[in-house]
Amino acid sequence: MSAGDRAALGAFRPGRTVPAVIVAALLAVLGTVVAAEVIARLFGRSLGWLPGPALLAWGRGTMWQSPAVLIGAALVTLIGLALLLTAFLPGRPRLVPLRTGDPDLVIGMRRQSFTTALARAAAEVPGVRSARAVTRRRTVTVTATTSGWNDAATGDAVREAVLARLAALGPVQEHRVAIRLKERP
Repeated sequence: MSAGDRAALGAFRPGRTVPAVIVAALLAVLGTVVAAEVIARLFGRSLGWLPGPALLAWGRGTMWQSPAVLIGAALVTLIGLALLLTAFLPGRPRLVPLRTGDPDLVIGMRRQSFTTALARAAAEVPGVRSARAVTRRRTVTVTATTSGWNDAATGDAVREAVLARLAALGPVQEHRVAIRLKERP
């Protein structure tokens, strides 16, 4: 993969900035509230933001092996792992990166425009009344509605038309093409 292709893939891959900022802000507020309450209690006062005596009584009377504590710890751990996974895995790209000859030029195409272009290529095949295309990850599934004549040849012609349009568009990542034919008289 060329440097331009890697740049195109990275440019259109959204980060998880908004969820990360929200989680960080919530954790900062929660940590500040707990720290302020603990510091106030160290000086013999209470801010009243947390139910101190009730939490203290529950903490003293609960065993570490208690099912409530174990379930709570497991839940907090799972939520933390889910947040870490969400932060590290990039989101779904908004655009399909396309190949250019210039490594400094990065272009992309909206997913809907990409699938519409592939569906139109399939619809131009003789014997096809209409076509619809859907992309999931790196697979393009084209459903073509035919008039019912010579299905095998029509399926091959639709595949060739879609592959030709894919080659003309030049996406950075390879796409597998799946063809489905529906017959309507």
